[in-house]
Amino acid sequence: MHLVTGGHVKMLKAISELLLPFLLLVAAHAVSFADAPAFRDKIVFFGNTVDGRQRIESTALDATQLQTLCELPQGTSVLPGRISPDGRTLAFTLVTKESPRPALWLWEHGSERKKLSDNVTWVCAWSPNSERIAGFDGDADGRFASFTIDVATGRRTKIDLPETDWVDDWSPNGRTLLATLGNPTRSYVRADGEEYPLRALISLDVSGERRTPITTDPQGDYIWPRYSPDGTQVAFYARYHRNGKTAEYAMIAGADGSNARELACFTSLDNDELIKPNGAPCWAPDGRTIFFKVIKRPQIQDGVGADQTRFELAALASDGSGTRRIPLSTERSWWGFIDCR
Repeated sequence: MHLVTGGHVKMLKAISELLLPFLLLVAAHAVSFADAPAFRDKIVFFGNTVDGRQRIESTALDATQLQTLCELPQGTSVLPGRISPDGRTLAFTLVTKESPRPALWLWEHGSERKKLSDNVTWVCAWSPNSERIAGFDGDADGRFASFTIDVATGRRTKIDLPETDWVDDWSPNGRTLLATLGNPTRSYVRADGEEYPLRALISLDVSGERRTPITTDPQGDYIWPRYSPDGTQVAFYARYHRNGKTAEYAMIAGADGSNARELACFTSLDNDELIKPNGAPCWAPDGRTIFFKVIKRPQIQDGVGADQTRFELAALASDGSGTRRIPLSTERSWWGFIDCR
């Protein structure tokens, strides 16, 4: 029989006092790990393709540590998606064999995918409180219906935009939206006969009452606007046609369209390869870097190089100080649309 003496009690008390800070630290970290947003500080790719099947995957901000989050059934395609501002939920549209019209789905790490709404062609943005999603439904005739969807109820609220235009992003303060003007009556026809749209960007109050031009050059084509994490700037894509040639750019401007400037010309990034952006950019959480997923192909001569498609991330410093090119693995036959929080 072992007796606990007064000396033992004092010794145990001393040990517990020494261990208490460590135990509290472990407990605090356990809580923080459990509560940590699953998609924070990651780039999420919607639609990476392996052996004909699409996946949703993530990487670190330097495109390392590729992780498969969700593998989709054969015959299911995923369109662009967005990460919720709280970093916990992905919203994306799926086209399935059973439902050829795109539908809006939600997925939280560790949970089952949940369909929220039918007939949503494009997921564009989340509200800052992660309670609503902005998107649009489009048809083959180029008509769009933009709306917000309540995540809790699925109820839609129409955004006051003409059917030629569509919503793109939601400001971090929740007060304004970015939208693209389709401008169907305006286009540019090159000397070789190829025709290009001339679209423009605006910001508008969530109510739709006040509108501010982000782009003003009627000879440029502008799409894919994204607010910076602090809401003070907008990154977007621009295309110009000059002297019979086409050039494509990454652009940045103030949230009111002021001080617009070029960050990079994709057309001249590489003398040996054609570089083209594919989809909207995303911002690093600290606002210092803007990522574009780009497609690159060798300059085609006599048909050689047409099937040598590869992918990169173009990481552009938002202060204009330079561009890094980050190769993406050739193990994926296609890399999907991107987002980051």
